[in-house]
Amino acid sequence: MNTLSSYKHDYGPLPSEVSSAIKPIYEELSKEELLERCAGGFTQNNTESLNQLIWKITSKILPAGSKIVEIAAFVAAGTFNEGVLDLLLFMHGMDLMLARNSHEYA
Repeated sequence: MNTLSSYKHDYGPLPSEVSSAIKPIYEELSKEELLERCAGGFTQNNTESLNQLIWKITSKILPAGSKIVEIAAFVAAGTFNEGVLDLLLFMHGMDLMLARNSHEYA
């Protein structure tokens, strides 16, 4: 029979403990109703969007310490939740002079 359930590997690609741990996850992720939801290409959830925003703010050229990533996470969370208007609040909190262009941008 040429079915997935009858196929047997000639070798053990993963230790049995690992295989038994990830098999239920694989089966859950390959359910037809989940795959149908992904068919439109709208697979990014809010957590992934926030994570992407954090790493857009954090430098990829220079190494960033935990404090820089923490600040980027605060700025990203504010921007993610409130939009760029929240950047004005960050700049105001740092006693930066905000010109009219800043407000027009936000």
